[in-house]
Amino acid sequence: GDWNAVPSEPAVREWKARGWRSTYEELMPSQLGGEEALVTTCKLRTCETRELAELELIERCSDYIFVRDGLRAALTIKRCLAPPDSSKLPPSKLPCAELPSDHIDLCADLCLRLNKNARQRSRTITPQTQC
Repeated sequence: GDWNAVPSEPAVREWKARGWRSTYEELMPSQLGGEEALVTTCKLRTCETRELAELELIERCSDYIFVRDGLRAALTIKRCLAPPDSSKLPPSKLPCAELPSDHIDLCADLCLRLNKNARQRSRTITPQTQC
């Protein structure tokens, strides 16, 4: 979801404490050091400093795909779409012609086992459009 909240904010910590887990944090620990996606928004915003208006670069994780921990036995996170390298974005950052939002797309392939007693029956849940 579009939370506009960094991982250390109370809302995100509360969801995790209540048994929700982040697909990115769980699946990409080797790349992210056990953290959320490094950057899900990368934008330039005006910031007032002293008497001058300057542009400030904002790069942070503020979006998540959460799944309920109680589904752990039935749900497997297969893969997540890696966020683009923010250094390769245009100088104007986001939004831009290639990425028309100030938030980067998140996508996860989830495998839901329909019956844990059935032989390898599974259903892959994927978005309608290709990630």
